[in-house]
Amino acid sequence: MVVPSRVVVLACGGFLDQWADLGEPLSIRAVQAAGTGGAHLRDWLAEAVAVPAGPGALAVAARTRPGTYVAIDTIATLNIKTDRYRQYALWTRQSG
Repeated sequence: MVVPSRVVVLACGGFLDQWADLGEPLSIRAVQAAGTGGAHLRDWLAEAVAVPAGPGALAVAARTRPGTYVAIDTIATLNIKTDRYRQYALWTRQSG
């Protein structure tokens, strides 16, 4: 994959298209986060992980857990291997 922006965004749920109404749009937040080596972005009901993309492979693995409202697997944690190992826990609604 060629990534001209040098930023990869992995997103889950929420209202990402409304981020511009709440502050900076996702593209701006993602570039800023990738510039620090990667970060978990969260705003209201939306979240994403943004990491820098280099010339090499980007390894991503996910751990799952049952969903709250429907008994199907949902992503609970993303493990992203960049030049520094990072782990991001994505917010998922869980009952009680």
